[in-house]
Amino acid sequence: MTHAARRLWLTAATAAGAVAAVYAVTVQTRAGQRVGDAILLGRRVEDAAQVRLALERLDTITVVSLAVATAAVASVALLRRRPRLAAAAVATIAGAVVTTELLKKVVLDRPQLRSPELLEVNSFPSGHATVAAAVTAGCVLVTPPHWRWLVGVAGAAVALVIGLATLTAGWHRAGDVVGAYGVVLAWSASASAWLVWRRGAGDPSAARPPLRLALRVALLGGAVVAAVLLAVALAGLAGLYLAPDGAWTASGLARSYGLGREAISGAACLCFTALVWSLGDADLDPRVHPAR
Repeated sequence: MTHAARRLWLTAATAAGAVAAVYAVTVQTRAGQRVGDAILLGRRVEDAAQVRLALERLDTITVVSLAVATAAVASVALLRRRPRLAAAAVATIAGAVVTTELLKKVVLDRPQLRSPELLEVNSFPSGHATVAAAVTAGCVLVTPPHWRWLVGVAGAAVALVIGLATLTAGWHRAGDVVGAYGVVLAWSASASAWLVWRRGAGDPSAARPPLRLALRVALLGGAVVAAVLLAVALAGLAGLYLAPDGAWTASGLARSYGLGREAISGAACLCFTALVWSLGDADLDPRVHPAR
């Protein structure tokens, strides 16, 4: 197995483990459920314009828009004469969406560990966040290696906007969105690893040196931003997790909402940084199989 394939499989396994960990902490513990509800209660529901904007963004995620976006992503790979890459991108999108729906509606449950509770039905992972992140991850896969970093930045932004909208609208908790990003990363890295294992990683020297430098700068920047956002969010949320029941104030709820947004922002940045890093310069479906 090549180094590129091992790196991608490691990313996929780590992402799957992260999904399990987020679910265990945010759904299967009383304190985790309490913090998730506190983040929702901290929303500024009186800001009607903000809620309306969030709902408008969420309305763009439909079955039709998903089908159109998936076809567009596959078309890019087919125009580049990479049919296996098109199949991998479609598998990433479909696999992530189906996995999220199965996890949310069939496999996982949400024990009622506290009462009353907001959104009593299981909402982990977020379907809307999965769709947004999966389509943009598919875009990253079908993009030529030297432009992946740019598409990755755009993908993180799109996934973040939809993820935050689900929180602002009160449709999902922060943990649901973070879990969705993990599902997408696991699928996109797995599909890429399979391609590299079957087809090889192409010729890394094909990437232009100046664009390679841009890739490294973008990855470093993404890693730093993700680390800072997640460090601040996790430190604050850990304090809320350990706080006793009934310790909430209006300012505390508002702070928890801000921390939830930071956690989502950091997770989106980390997801796409990890995807672009694990892909590296690999040509996922080279036209000519590299010599071994």
